Amino acid sequence: MTRGAFTGADNPRAGKFEQANSGTLFLDEIGNLSLPIQAKLLRFLQDPQIERLGSRKGPIKLDVRILAATNLDMEKAVASGIFREDLYHRLKVFVVDLPALRQRGAEDLDALLVWLVDGFRTQLGKTRLSLDPKRLLC
Repeated sequence: MTRGAFTGADNPRAGKFEQANSGTLFLDEIGNLSLPIQAKLLRFLQDPQIERLGSRKGPIKLDVRILAATNLDMEKAVASGIFREDLYHRLKVFVVDLPALRQRGAEDLDALLVWLVDGFRTQLGKTRLSLDPKRLLC
Protein backbone atom coordinates (compact mmCIF):
# COMPACT_ATOMS: atom_id res chain seq x y z
CA MET A 1 0.00 0.00 0.00
CA THR A 2 1.31 3.42 -0.88
CA ARG A 3 1.46 6.17 1.69
CA GLY A 4 -1.68 8.31 1.75
CA ALA A 5 -2.24 12.00 2.30
CA PHE A 6 -3.58 11.75 5.86
CA THR A 7 -2.37 10.32 9.16
CA GLY A 8 -2.63 6.54 9.24
CA ALA A 9 -3.27 6.26 5.50
CA ASP A 10 -0.40 3.79 5.16
CA ASN A 11 -2.31 1.14 7.14
CA PRO A 12 -4.93 -0.83 5.19
CA ARG A 13 -8.39 -0.62 6.76
CA ALA A 14 -11.63 -2.21 5.68
CA GLY A 15 -14.46 0.21 4.96
CA LYS A 16 -18.10 -0.40 5.86
CA PHE A 17 -18.91 -2.30 2.65
CA GLU A 18 -15.89 -4.56 3.07
CA GLN A 19 -16.73 -5.15 6.73
CA ALA A 20 -20.23 -6.23 5.67
CA ASN A 21 -18.89 -8.82 3.22
CA SER A 22 -20.95 -12.05 3.38
CA GLY A 23 -23.53 -10.17 5.44
CA THR A 24 -25.93 -7.24 5.48
CA LEU A 25 -25.24 -3.51 5.41
CA PHE A 26 -27.98 -1.25 6.78
CA LEU A 27 -28.21 2.15 5.10
CA ASP A 28 -30.44 4.44 7.14
CA GLU A 29 -32.12 7.49 5.56
CA ILE A 30 -31.16 6.39 2.05
CA GLY A 31 -33.41 9.12 0.66
CA ASN A 32 -30.99 11.77 1.93
CA LEU A 33 -28.03 10.59 -0.18
CA SER A 34 -26.63 13.15 -2.60
CA LEU A 35 -26.90 12.36 -6.31
CA PRO A 36 -23.13 11.67 -6.67
CA ILE A 37 -23.24 9.17 -3.79
CA GLN A 38 -26.37 7.59 -5.28
CA ALA A 39 -24.43 7.04 -8.51
CA LYS A 40 -21.60 5.35 -6.59
CA LEU A 41 -24.03 3.11 -4.70
CA LEU A 42 -25.75 2.15 -7.96
CA ARG A 43 -22.38 1.31 -9.50
CA PHE A 44 -21.61 -0.93 -6.52
CA LEU A 45 -24.99 -2.68 -6.76
CA GLN A 46 -24.40 -3.36 -10.47
CA ASP A 47 -20.83 -4.61 -9.92
CA PRO A 48 -20.27 -5.43 -6.23
CA GLN A 49 -16.60 -4.67 -5.88
CA ILE A 50 -14.53 -1.98 -4.23
CA GLU A 51 -11.02 -0.63 -4.51
CA ARG A 52 -9.21 0.56 -1.43
CA LEU A 53 -7.74 4.03 -1.66
CA GLY A 54 -4.05 3.84 -2.43
CA SER A 55 -4.10 0.07 -2.93
CA ARG A 56 -2.23 -1.52 -5.79
CA LYS A 57 -3.98 -4.87 -5.41
CA GLY A 58 -6.96 -4.00 -7.60
CA PRO A 59 -10.68 -4.52 -7.00
CA ILE A 60 -12.05 -6.64 -4.16
CA LYS A 61 -15.23 -8.61 -4.96
CA LEU A 62 -17.84 -8.44 -2.21
CA ASP A 63 -21.06 -10.25 -1.36
CA VAL A 64 -23.17 -7.71 0.55
CA ARG A 65 -26.92 -7.60 1.10
CA ILE A 66 -28.23 -4.02 1.33
CA LEU A 67 -31.04 -3.11 3.71
CA ALA A 68 -32.17 0.49 3.28
CA ALA A 69 -34.60 2.67 5.22
CA THR A 70 -36.02 6.15 4.84
CA ASN A 71 -38.89 8.26 6.05
CA LEU A 72 -39.31 9.89 2.63
CA ASP A 73 -41.95 8.98 0.09
CA MET A 74 -39.49 7.52 -2.39
CA GLU A 75 -41.84 7.66 -5.36
CA LYS A 76 -42.22 11.42 -4.81
CA ALA A 77 -38.44 11.75 -4.38
CA VAL A 78 -37.91 9.98 -7.72
CA ALA A 79 -40.60 12.09 -9.43
CA SER A 80 -39.02 15.31 -8.14
CA GLY A 81 -35.54 14.25 -9.27
CA ILE A 82 -33.88 14.13 -5.86
CA PHE A 83 -33.50 10.34 -6.01
CA ARG A 84 -32.35 8.29 -9.00
CA GLU A 85 -35.06 6.11 -10.49
CA ASP A 86 -32.63 3.34 -11.48
CA LEU A 87 -31.25 3.14 -7.92
CA TYR A 88 -34.77 3.21 -6.48
CA HIS A 89 -35.76 0.17 -8.57
CA ARG A 90 -32.54 -1.65 -7.64
CA LEU A 91 -33.25 -1.14 -3.94
CA LYS A 92 -37.00 -1.80 -4.13
CA VAL A 93 -36.79 -5.60 -4.09
CA PHE A 94 -38.78 -6.20 -0.92
CA VAL A 95 -40.63 -3.28 0.66
CA VAL A 96 -41.87 -3.13 4.24
CA ASP A 97 -44.04 -0.07 4.82
CA LEU A 98 -44.31 0.72 8.52
CA PRO A 99 -46.54 3.53 9.78
CA ALA A 100 -44.95 6.06 12.13
CA LEU A 101 -45.56 5.58 15.85
CA ARG A 102 -47.79 8.68 15.86
CA GLN A 103 -50.10 6.86 13.41
CA ARG A 104 -50.40 3.70 15.51
CA GLY A 105 -52.99 2.83 18.10
CA ALA A 106 -52.48 2.67 21.85
CA GLU A 107 -52.27 -1.15 21.79
CA ASP A 108 -49.17 -0.94 19.54
CA LEU A 109 -47.54 1.57 21.88
CA ASP A 110 -48.39 -0.56 24.92
CA ALA A 111 -46.76 -3.59 23.30
CA LEU A 112 -43.67 -1.53 22.40
CA LEU A 113 -43.36 -0.20 25.95
CA VAL A 114 -43.67 -3.69 27.44
CA TRP A 115 -40.96 -4.93 25.05
CA LEU A 116 -38.66 -2.01 25.91
CA VAL A 117 -39.14 -2.34 29.67
CA ASP A 118 -38.47 -6.08 29.48
CA GLY A 119 -35.29 -5.43 27.48
CA PHE A 120 -34.08 -2.83 29.99
CA ARG A 121 -34.97 -5.15 32.87
CA THR A 122 -32.83 -7.90 31.35
CA GLN A 123 -30.00 -5.53 30.49
CA LEU A 124 -29.96 -4.10 34.04
CA GLY A 125 -30.17 -7.54 35.63
CA LYS A 126 -33.39 -6.69 37.48
CA THR A 127 -36.10 -9.21 38.26
CA ARG A 128 -38.80 -6.54 38.28
CA LEU A 129 -39.03 -3.25 36.43
CA SER A 130 -42.21 -1.39 35.61
CA LEU A 131 -43.56 1.91 34.32
CA ASP A 132 -45.70 4.31 36.30
CA PRO A 133 -48.71 5.07 34.02
CA LYS A 134 -49.16 8.48 35.69
CA ARG A 135 -45.75 9.60 34.46
CA LEU A 136 -46.25 8.64 30.80
CA LEU A 137 -46.79 11.44 28.33
CA CYS A 138 -49.22 9.57 26.10
